[in-house]
Amino acid sequence: MAADRASMFSSLRIRDYRLLWLGVSSHSAALWTENIARPYLVYALTESPAQLGGVIAARTLPQFVFGIFAGVAIDWFDRKRVLQLSQIGAFVLNVSFAVLLVAGLIELWHIYAAAAIRGVTMAFDQPARQSLVPEVVPPDRVTNAIALFSATQNTMRIAGTAASGFLIAAIGVNGAFVAIAVIYAGTVTATSMLRVPPHVPPAASGVGAMLGGLGQAMQYAWRTPTIRGAIGLALIYFAFGLSFMQLFAPLFALEVLDIGPFGFGV
Repeated sequence: MAADRASMFSSLRIRDYRLLWLGVSSHSAALWTENIARPYLVYALTESPAQLGGVIAARTLPQFVFGIFAGVAIDWFDRKRVLQLSQIGAFVLNVSFAVLLVAGLIELWHIYAAAAIRGVTMAFDQPARQSLVPEVVPPDRVTNAIALFSATQNTMRIAGTAASGFLIAAIGVNGAFVAIAVIYAGTVTATSMLRVPPHVPPAASGVGAMLGGLGQAMQYAWRTPTIRGAIGLALIYFAFGLSFMQLFAPLFALEVLDIGPFGFGV
């Protein structure tokens, strides 16, 4: 039994994977806290389901659109740098957002803009992070490393949403966004300490070669039933799963059940 547990967490013995794992842990905690705090803030300010849906769309659409280009960017540019830029963007965005909230200057358009920018950074974060796994662990531990990533993200999905409700109830939505910014600072720090091999870009160069690579990737995805099906399922999840949950969960929790922010998070 002890040997099984040791094998399950074997990738964590590797320094750079441990840093990568700490980054994904803190990032996931902040992300799911943010995914509860933002809808709560929108509904508290507007009491409008339409505005709530608009902010969710502003967050989701850029992630889908820019996600198409994320794979090409990761092939062509340094993957650690891409990940760092996306995380620094999330950190600066949340610090700015928290300052506006604490100063009492927040307006609805700020929330729309922040949601859209966060969608762009998210489009690059996950692909860049996943692509770094084979660079920091040996081939025989890649499966274990990715499984740990998945388990951590699912755990933080539960813990982060519950923590967000607790934070909003305890210190208010302003304090919750300050906490989110602090957590993102930890994510940036962990990633900056990573040591990865030098990036080797493709032999071809130029914008034309990049666009050509994107076109080839899209053709391959369309012609491969497994990949095409996976993309279709992801689209369904974004359109009718995640967005539906983020739209109706606050309405149901705050209006129908009247259970407050902590109950909403739980």
